[in-house]
Amino acid sequence: MTNSLKLSDFGTSKQVDDMTGTIIGTEYYKCPAIYQNKSYDPFLADLWSLGIFLYEIATGRVPYDADSREALKKVVAKRKITYPKKAKLSPCIKDLIDKMIVKGNITF
Repeated sequence: MTNSLKLSDFGTSKQVDDMTGTIIGTEYYKCPAIYQNKSYDPFLADLWSLGIFLYEIATGRVPYDADSREALKKVVAKRKITYPKKAKLSPCIKDLIDKMIVKGNITF
């Protein structure tokens, strides 16, 4: 057994070895580069999606929400996340999520 995490969305799976420009994915889990129609590293895009998923597990909601795809695109581009006050999260989990989602340590 290896120490790795597998993330998949079987409706949109694709084998890649390098950069891709394919626009696929579930709206809430798409990284900013996909919304900007830029080529992106699929492994970093998966890391972004995993950060969104981890946030959702930890808080019970997605970090970005909007009434339309265009509005969601704008919110995601800002990469600003806040945590619900009622969510009692450790500084370590917040730091991990921030590194996975917020611009800085992981770039697209």
